[in-house]
Parts: sequence; structure tokens; C-alpha cells
Amino acid sequence: MSKTSEEEDLVTSGHRAFAAWNPIFSLESPLRVRMKVVDELNSNFIMMDELSEQQKLDEALEGLVRKCEGFRKLNYCSSEQGSSSGVSSLAVTPPLDTINDYSDRSVANNVCTNQDMNAIKDDSDSENSCSDEYPMRTVNDDGVEMVIIGNYDTRIPAKLFDTILWSSAASATRQLLGFIFSDDELATHTLTGKPSPAFHGRQRPPKSQLSPDKVADVISIVQAKCSCNERVVRAAITTKCSDTARKYKRQSKKNQTI
Repeated sequence: MSKTSEEEDLVTSGHRAFAAWNPIFSLESPLRVRMKVVDELNSNFIMMDELSEQQKLDEALEGLVRKCEGFRKLNYCSSEQGSSSGVSSLAVTPPLDTINDYSDRSVANNVCTNQDMNAIKDDSDSENSCSDEYPMRTVNDDGVEMVIIGNYDTRIPAKLFDTILWSSAASATRQLLGFIFSDDELATHTLTGKPSPAFHGRQRPPKSQLSPDKVADVISIVQAKCSCNERVVRAAITTKCSDTARKYKRQSKKNQTI
């Protein structure tokens, strides 16, 4: 036993001597202490990372819960304030009775709107019923087929009426005027019979007004056929009269020179 203890003492003394010679292997050496501290810090960091992820999830869940509770409190408070102040407030989930009431009111409004639109349509149809009757074809006593184009019994031969091009309102108006009025009438008459503001201060021979009844029939048939504005037809009538007057003026000058 004494020999074994002596050997252990020699080993221990040898370790101590080696540690004294090489301080790295000494448990109390600064390097070993620093390495131990680093290992502990690394393990702590790993645990802290795991804890931080869990904490982040927990905090996010708690934040969502707080927001939900806040919204519930806000809706509850707003509904109480609205009821106390007499101001209606919309709940997050309205009762079934409210939804049914709203749907019934919307259906009733739609029915009223449709009835109003139908009434307006009926009124407009009754107003335009006279224009729907024309053009009306008839046969004169002499056997010639004629076309009545309006309420004022303006008539055009059917063979001429069938040649009118309704693709252009202005062109159709000019053709109708040529079939209804003579060139002398178009050259010496205007739409209103009043002096044109474009020739204010100039000496111009007075002109008569075209037949208002025939003009009204022309306007109504062109509007019905071409779906255009009355202003377009009236402008075409004015232009036709002006062009015919200029043509007659050039013709008269030409005859004078000859």
C-alpha cells in the first residue's frame, strides 16, 4: 500500500510539475478559465435564442388577443354610445331581422324604381306614338303611291322616298328638301325668315320663311329615321337654303355675262 501511495504521489507531483511547466493544462490557468467561460456563454446564447423565439411567438399571440379584446370593447362602447345619443351605429354582426328588413326595403325600392321607369317609358311612347305612325304610304286619286312623312300631311312620291339615304341625317334632310320644295323656294326662303346675323350691316334682300308645317315634318321624320338631334336637321336646312341661293346667284351672273 505504501508503494502504491508513493506511485500516486509521484504521478500527482509529475502532473503538477507538468502543469507548472505548461500552464495550458492547469485547471486554474487563465486560458482554461477563459475557455470555460466561453463554453458557458455559448450554451447560454443557445438557450437564450430558443427562449427568444418562444417569447416572440408568445408576445405575438398576446398582442393579437389584446387587439381582439380592444376591438370588442370598442364595438361595445360605440354601440352603447350610439344608443344613448340617438345615433344609429352598425354592429359587427347585425341581427337577422335587420338584414331581412334591409333586403325588404331594397326590394321595395327596386320595385318603385322599375315602376317609375315604366311610367316614364309609357309617357315617352305616348308622346312618340305620332312619329311611330309615319312614314305612312297611301295612294292618291290618280293612282300614284305617296308617302306621308308627318302630322302635317306632307307628302312625297314613294319612288322618291325610297331613294333617300338615311345613313346621314344631313344628306337625308337635303334630299327631302329637294323633293318637297322647289329650287326657287329654297333660294328665296330661309328656315326662320329672319336676317342672318352673319350679314349684319349689309344690304340683303329680305327672304320669306319656309313652310313651318313642312319643316316640322322634315325634322320629325329625319329624327325618327336617323336618331339625331333636331339641331342637326335645322342646320342642314339652313345650309341647303344657303347653297341653293349661292347657286342661283352664280347662275344669274353667268346669264348676265352671256
